[in-house]
Amino acid sequence: MPSFVAGSRSTHILPHVRTAKLYIVMMASRRLSGISASISMFAILASSTHSHAMSYDELLKVARRFKGVMLETVTGKRFSVGVYLDCPYFTPESSGRSQSDGRKAAERFLARYNKTGSLRPSDYADVTRNASYYVGLLLKSVHARSRGRGASIRRSLEA
Repeated sequence: MPSFVAGSRSTHILPHVRTAKLYIVMMASRRLSGISASISMFAILASSTHSHAMSYDELLKVARRFKGVMLETVTGKRFSVGVYLDCPYFTPESSGRSQSDGRKAAERFLARYNKTGSLRPSDYADVTRNASYYVGLLLKSVHARSRGRGASIRRSLEA
Protein backbone atom coordinates (compact mmCIF):
# COMPACT_ATOMS: atom_id res chain seq x y z
CA MET A 1 0.00 0.00 0.00
CA PRO A 2 1.46 3.45 -0.90
CA SER A 3 2.10 5.86 1.91
CA PHE A 4 2.32 9.58 2.45
CA VAL A 5 5.08 10.91 4.65
CA ALA A 6 3.78 13.59 6.99
CA GLY A 7 6.56 14.90 9.17
CA SER A 8 8.55 12.03 10.59
CA ARG A 9 5.97 9.28 10.36
CA SER A 10 4.33 7.55 7.46
CA THR A 11 0.56 7.52 7.05
CA HIS A 12 -1.07 4.86 4.88
CA ILE A 13 -3.33 6.10 2.15
CA LEU A 14 -6.87 4.89 2.54
CA PRO A 15 -8.46 2.82 -0.25
CA HIS A 16 -10.97 5.52 -1.25
CA VAL A 17 -9.23 8.27 -3.17
CA ARG A 18 -11.38 11.16 -1.94
CA THR A 19 -11.09 10.00 1.64
CA ALA A 20 -7.35 9.59 1.20
CA LYS A 21 -6.95 13.09 -0.20
CA LEU A 22 -8.91 14.61 2.68
CA TYR A 23 -6.99 12.50 5.22
CA ILE A 24 -3.66 13.64 3.77
CA VAL A 25 -4.75 17.27 3.91
CA MET A 26 -5.89 16.84 7.50
CA MET A 27 -2.58 15.27 8.48
CA ALA A 28 -0.62 18.01 6.73
CA SER A 29 -2.70 20.80 8.28
CA ARG A 30 -2.14 19.47 11.80
CA ARG A 31 1.60 19.78 11.23
CA LEU A 32 1.32 23.48 10.42
CA SER A 33 1.08 26.28 12.97
CA GLY A 34 -1.76 27.88 11.01
CA ILE A 35 -4.02 26.85 8.18
CA SER A 36 -3.28 28.69 4.97
CA ALA A 37 -5.72 29.43 2.19
CA SER A 38 -4.08 26.82 -0.02
CA ILE A 39 -4.56 24.05 2.58
CA SER A 40 -8.22 24.92 2.99
CA MET A 41 -8.60 25.11 -0.81
CA PHE A 42 -7.11 21.63 -1.18
CA ALA A 43 -9.46 20.38 1.55
CA ILE A 44 -12.37 21.73 -0.45
CA LEU A 45 -11.03 20.07 -3.58
CA ALA A 46 -10.48 16.77 -1.80
CA SER A 47 -14.09 16.69 -0.76
CA SER A 48 -15.67 17.81 -4.01
CA THR A 49 -13.56 17.03 -7.07
CA HIS A 50 -14.58 14.75 -9.87
CA SER A 51 -18.25 14.27 -9.22
CA HIS A 52 -18.63 14.27 -13.02
CA ALA A 53 -16.51 14.85 -16.09
CA MET A 54 -16.15 18.46 -17.17
CA SER A 55 -17.17 19.21 -20.74
CA TYR A 56 -15.53 21.75 -23.01
CA ASP A 57 -18.66 23.93 -22.80
CA GLU A 58 -18.40 23.89 -19.00
CA LEU A 59 -14.76 24.95 -19.22
CA LEU A 60 -15.78 27.88 -21.43
CA LYS A 61 -18.53 28.86 -18.94
CA VAL A 62 -15.98 28.87 -16.12
CA ALA A 63 -13.55 30.96 -18.20
CA ARG A 64 -16.32 33.45 -19.05
CA ARG A 65 -17.41 33.64 -15.40
CA PHE A 66 -13.89 34.66 -14.32
CA LYS A 67 -13.22 37.02 -17.24
CA GLY A 68 -11.43 40.09 -15.91
CA VAL A 69 -10.80 38.53 -12.48
CA MET A 70 -7.19 38.16 -11.33
CA LEU A 71 -6.55 34.47 -10.71
CA GLU A 72 -3.45 32.68 -9.39
CA THR A 73 -1.52 29.63 -10.45
CA VAL A 74 -0.56 27.09 -7.79
CA THR A 75 2.79 28.88 -7.49
CA GLY A 76 1.12 32.27 -6.92
CA LYS A 77 1.62 33.86 -10.34
CA ARG A 78 -1.29 36.12 -11.19
CA PHE A 79 -3.16 35.94 -14.50
CA SER A 80 -6.50 36.66 -16.10
CA VAL A 81 -8.58 34.54 -18.45
CA GLY A 82 -10.78 35.29 -21.43
CA VAL A 83 -12.52 33.52 -24.29
CA TYR A 84 -12.09 34.34 -27.96
CA LEU A 85 -13.73 32.32 -30.75
CA ASP A 86 -14.75 29.62 -28.22
CA CYS A 87 -11.18 29.13 -27.03
CA PRO A 88 -9.77 30.14 -23.62
CA TYR A 89 -6.75 32.42 -23.52
CA PHE A 90 -4.66 33.54 -20.57
CA THR A 91 -2.89 36.81 -19.82
CA PRO A 92 -0.11 36.63 -17.23
CA GLU A 93 0.08 39.78 -15.12
CA SER A 94 3.87 39.78 -15.43
CA SER A 95 3.97 40.10 -19.24
CA GLY A 96 0.51 41.41 -20.07
CA ARG A 97 0.57 39.35 -23.28
CA SER A 98 -2.31 37.01 -23.99
CA GLN A 99 -1.57 33.44 -24.96
CA SER A 100 -3.50 30.40 -26.07
CA ASP A 101 -2.42 27.13 -27.55
CA GLY A 102 -5.77 26.44 -29.16
CA ARG A 103 -8.91 24.46 -28.66
CA LYS A 104 -7.30 21.06 -29.31
CA ALA A 105 -4.83 21.62 -26.47
CA ALA A 106 -7.69 22.68 -24.17
CA GLU A 107 -9.61 19.54 -25.12
CA ARG A 108 -6.53 17.39 -24.45
CA PHE A 109 -6.16 19.06 -21.05
CA LEU A 110 -9.80 18.30 -20.24
CA ALA A 111 -9.50 14.70 -21.42
CA ARG A 112 -6.53 14.13 -19.11
CA TYR A 113 -8.17 16.01 -16.23
CA ASN A 114 -11.35 13.97 -16.59
CA LYS A 115 -9.30 10.77 -16.63
CA THR A 116 -6.91 11.53 -13.76
CA GLY A 117 -8.41 14.37 -11.74
CA SER A 118 -4.87 15.66 -11.18
CA LEU A 119 -4.37 19.28 -10.15
CA ARG A 120 -0.61 19.25 -10.75
CA PRO A 121 0.33 21.31 -13.81
CA SER A 122 3.32 19.04 -14.49
CA ASP A 123 0.91 16.20 -15.25
CA TYR A 124 -0.28 18.18 -18.30
CA ALA A 125 3.04 19.49 -19.59
CA ASP A 126 2.91 17.23 -22.64
CA VAL A 127 -0.61 18.32 -23.68
CA THR A 128 -0.58 22.11 -23.17
CA ARG A 129 1.84 24.90 -22.33
CA ASN A 130 -0.94 26.59 -20.35
CA ALA A 131 -1.41 23.81 -17.80
CA SER A 132 -0.68 26.03 -14.79
CA TYR A 133 -3.36 28.47 -15.95
CA TYR A 134 -5.97 25.76 -16.55
CA VAL A 135 -5.28 24.29 -13.11
CA GLY A 136 -5.49 27.76 -11.53
CA LEU A 137 -8.81 28.33 -13.25
CA LEU A 138 -10.16 24.98 -12.04
CA LEU A 139 -8.96 25.66 -8.50
CA LYS A 140 -10.73 29.02 -8.47
CA SER A 141 -13.86 27.47 -9.93
CA VAL A 142 -14.05 24.73 -7.31
CA HIS A 143 -13.11 27.17 -4.54
CA ALA A 144 -15.81 29.64 -5.60
CA ARG A 145 -18.42 26.89 -5.96
CA SER A 146 -17.55 25.42 -2.57
CA ARG A 147 -17.03 28.64 -0.63
CA GLY A 148 -19.93 27.89 1.68
CA ARG A 149 -18.60 24.40 2.39
CA GLY A 150 -15.09 25.76 2.88
CA ALA A 151 -15.80 27.32 6.26
CA SER A 152 -17.14 24.07 7.69
CA ILE A 153 -14.18 22.12 6.28
CA ARG A 154 -11.72 24.65 7.76
CA ARG A 155 -13.40 24.34 11.16
CA SER A 156 -13.18 20.53 11.04
CA LEU A 157 -9.47 20.74 10.14
CA GLU A 158 -8.77 23.12 13.00
CA ALA A 159 -10.40 20.78 15.53
